[in-house]
Amino acid sequence: MLADIGPEVQAALAGQDAALPDDPLALLDRVFDAAPSFYFREGPLTVRTDRRWYSTLPEAGAGAPLLVLRRWPGDSVAAFYLLDGAFPTEPGAVVAPPPFPDAAVSAATRDGGRRWELTLPDRLGERRAEWLERPVPEAAFRLGVLLVPGDAGLGPETLDDRWIELRAVAGRVEIQLERTVRVTPLPAGTAAAVPDLGDAPGRADEGADPWQVAQGHGFTLGMPPGLKVKRLRGVPAPQPVPGQVLWIRGRFIDRDGTEVAVGDGRRAGYVAEVASPASAWRRGHEAPLGAPGARRVSGEEFDVAREATGCREARAERWQEPGFDGDWLVFRLGFSDRGVEIGLPVAAGRESLALFWIPLTWRPGDRPPAPPPIDAAARFGIRFEKLQGRERRTHPMTEGYLAVPGLRMQIAKGWWVIANLRSTDGFPVQIVDSDGNVAGRLVRLDLEQIGPIAPDEGWMEEKRPRSYGAQEVRRRRDGTWLYLTPYGYAFRLEPLELDASSAKVWDRSARTVQLNRPRK
Repeated sequence: MLADIGPEVQAALAGQDAALPDDPLALLDRVFDAAPSFYFREGPLTVRTDRRWYSTLPEAGAGAPLLVLRRWPGDSVAAFYLLDGAFPTEPGAVVAPPPFPDAAVSAATRDGGRRWELTLPDRLGERRAEWLERPVPEAAFRLGVLLVPGDAGLGPETLDDRWIELRAVAGRVEIQLERTVRVTPLPAGTAAAVPDLGDAPGRADEGADPWQVAQGHGFTLGMPPGLKVKRLRGVPAPQPVPGQVLWIRGRFIDRDGTEVAVGDGRRAGYVAEVASPASAWRRGHEAPLGAPGARRVSGEEFDVAREATGCREARAERWQEPGFDGDWLVFRLGFSDRGVEIGLPVAAGRESLALFWIPLTWRPGDRPPAPPPIDAAARFGIRFEKLQGRERRTHPMTEGYLAVPGLRMQIAKGWWVIANLRSTDGFPVQIVDSDGNVAGRLVRLDLEQIGPIAPDEGWMEEKRPRSYGAQEVRRRRDGTWLYLTPYGYAFRLEPLELDASSAKVWDRSARTVQLNRPRK
């Protein structure tokens, strides 16, 4: 419950005479009162939070929430909506279901209003959520609050604490009726838009989940699955580190079955940039930026990282910090004009090879991200073959080739692929842009799932399907392509929302599809 509070709140709590209460709500009240709270105002809403919360702009469009608040590092979400229509209070009144048509909804319960438990579909699975509706006295609308907890990189056992924090924030809403003039409540029957929910809670498995690509300012860095990475732009980290550009915390099971835990409630990993590093830093004599009171246990040159990244010198070190039962793994990459320090407070799994692979994946922004140490999708026969060297110069508009059983296609520069590692065959395969936004997906279907294609569905028939190796190829104006094979199945390439320039690139990639007979 006290995870991620900043130094000023820690000092205020430590300076109080009374012992911290065991009751979680009373403890949250103490945190609220320990330092000036944050007030978030939007339209008629005012929400008071402690200093671990921040707001993000909701996506524009119909059904968007009025206000979105996130608890550090952003995977716990509280979204606030105004709903048209007064709160029904008459006995036996018909209660409208939550405005999320794609969600699985349980029965409502009374809780100072009404509360529903939801299961929301997410791009990588499902998320548990709650929907609260509360009356607004003397108003022809009501308040709706969507609560979705994350684990903040501390593991699924912390979800109960996140629920308590979310409900506490939802209970601190004030509404000023005089400020509702310019706000249009969500009309009855209109679907509410779900904000970006961030990473789902739970421990990842390196053997089943893909490595990530973390985007820094002018560089990329590979990260094992399960580590939550936040780029620090506008929202400072709870425990500031000089020169910090990335914040890291999480848990996963590595390829050897070892449980790895990076960070705790007070410590998180980081990537920091050091301008004109001194020789003491380059030799590993300076304490880690994130643990200035630590003492060095061991350290040596890390030549394999120097060779992989092109830096002048590289080091791997182990440090111990008073009050921390784990170890700090610190990697230093020294370039001619700057240094990069990667600090990982490892609570468990210090010897995991996955942690030592992280510094090897540092790449400048003008180079493609490093390949992961293991390809978890290979067991499905799904590969992403990135262009290298001369091929990359010869084909500057191509990032690489996606190969799945029965199909091969070009992927445009700046786009990547992610197989569905939780499925039995790796499908659907997501195509994402460099910011991690899903541009579209490739789906494999049995011909029985398609059925007859009606003329009014907007399909246009390609005149030369054999050039694709297909029996039939159809496409729609929205960018969806359908490739029917002679082998009893089909592939559907379907985009999400694309702007005009991305739609052209998507179409160009779709025209590179080549079907082939999959090996038995």
